[in-house]
Amino acid sequence: MLRLAGLILALGAGARAGELRPFASKDLDALMAGRRTVVIQFHAENCEVCVRQRQALARIARGASRTDPVFLYAEHEREPDLRRQYGVTALSTLLVLRGDRVLGRVTGIFAEEEIRAFIHLSRMRSRAKPRARPKASFRPER
Repeated sequence: MLRLAGLILALGAGARAGELRPFASKDLDALMAGRRTVVIQFHAENCEVCVRQRQALARIARGASRTDPVFLYAEHEREPDLRRQYGVTALSTLLVLRGDRVLGRVTGIFAEEEIRAFIHLSRMRSRAKPRARPKASFRPER
């Protein structure tokens, strides 16, 4: 257990804001175990939308704080298991993950503002919603 905690702390320090990192299965497992929010981009070098999306993600990651998500990119052709696990079929797909849940999925956006809005909405949708109270029965006193 201590080893896992040490790995998470080390990844937390290394995975801090400032970089868009390549996907590694062991890193993702540790980040997910630590309940970090992770954004994964599936791309190919010959896809123009993917290249522009990756540039926008790199700019977002450079300005990110410790509480912002960790940004990873995965080669579409080199990660068939990851694609199958999350049902990704298209290039330029962005996934927002936390723990074992997919918070958001989108394909084809590359403007920095749109990506920021997508990540924000995905994170907000995952927040717990208050439970509705049962209706109180009204009985007049006699």
